[in-house]
Amino acid sequence: MTVEVLESGLYTTIQDKGRYGYQAAGIPVSGAMDSFALQVANRLVGNETNRGALEMTLQGPTLLFEEDCEVAITGADMTPTLNDQPVPLWVNLYIPKGSILRFGYAQKGCHTYLAVAKGWKVPEKFGSTSTYVRGAIGGYHGRVIKRGDILLLNQNQVNQEAEKKMELRALEPNRTPQYNNKIKVAVIAGPQAEYFTDEAWQTFYRQVYRLTTAANRMGYPLEPVEGKLLTRKSNKEMISDATAVGAIQVPPNGQPIVLMADRQTTGGYPKIATVISAHISRIAQAQPGSLIQFAKTDLSRAHQLARQQQKVIEEKIITGAKGKEAWLEQALLQRRKVIAQIEKRKGQEKIIYSITWEKENVGNEKKSKNIFHQKAVIYPEIIDS
Repeated sequence: MTVEVLESGLYTTIQDKGRYGYQAAGIPVSGAMDSFALQVANRLVGNETNRGALEMTLQGPTLLFEEDCEVAITGADMTPTLNDQPVPLWVNLYIPKGSILRFGYAQKGCHTYLAVAKGWKVPEKFGSTSTYVRGAIGGYHGRVIKRGDILLLNQNQVNQEAEKKMELRALEPNRTPQYNNKIKVAVIAGPQAEYFTDEAWQTFYRQVYRLTTAANRMGYPLEPVEGKLLTRKSNKEMISDATAVGAIQVPPNGQPIVLMADRQTTGGYPKIATVISAHISRIAQAQPGSLIQFAKTDLSRAHQLARQQQKVIEEKIITGAKGKEAWLEQALLQRRKVIAQIEKRKGQEKIIYSITWEKENVGNEKKSKNIFHQKAVIYPEIIDS
């Protein structure tokens, strides 16, 4: 089973949750920038949460599916279309053989994930399918995907008949992340917190930072909007030590860098703080130019938020009835205009019908309610085919 890459997008790789246990050997963890979106995508197609998915950055690819397939799209909204018809995020989708799935530019957020049922067929390297491009490790030949690449799928049993019985899944609508260009993230004190002056700490929490265009999978450099730099108590050097995702290094120029998925295994700059794990997804989805402010928290609260996030992944997936009507119900839950296109084949002839759902508000200032209107163009001759 194969998928042909017609257009590659800006930076598209295969990522799972990461390559743990090898930092001592100098091999970075890598993995998805937004682990929450990755794990939900996998849950939506019935995979284990650590299956590799396509991670797209700012602009997504165009893909030709040469077999029927079940997929899910999560993360940033890159206005995906299936055969030129819009499709929703945070639900599972049926892709008919011969269909073209096209992604545009991220409207809000930075990274989008495409998971397929049973996963992408790539070899594991050091226990992970994640791509580390700098080291040419993992994923699709250790690199970003390119136009003309043929991606393999693990065996996926979805077909026209199976689609009628496919269990429909969606993330609860109120759990869907909302991305914007003003972000607040919680941090705990870093391992070299004592290196910094009281003034530096006040600046760190009060100041707004802007994510620079130098941001990449290795790190997110920040520039202070007000121009205030973080100062150390002394210029003494430190011995390089291990790094963690979300660690905030402060180089001599006083401008912090948030370490991300492809971070180096060790670092010699002092780390003033660390972004809590539950908020890594927030900062990972920031586009260059986004404004970021840090808020102080403690380890107990960080653990609580991490547990809450994991509970969403494990327990907040809605499952629906079988068949195309349930698929539309799941799309409807997204509280957005959705055009659901379903294809049926009658001999060699492909017949298409679509149903459009729209949300409209009616009423006066004191009272308002939502009414969902159904507009349908249905060809009767295919209803029972």
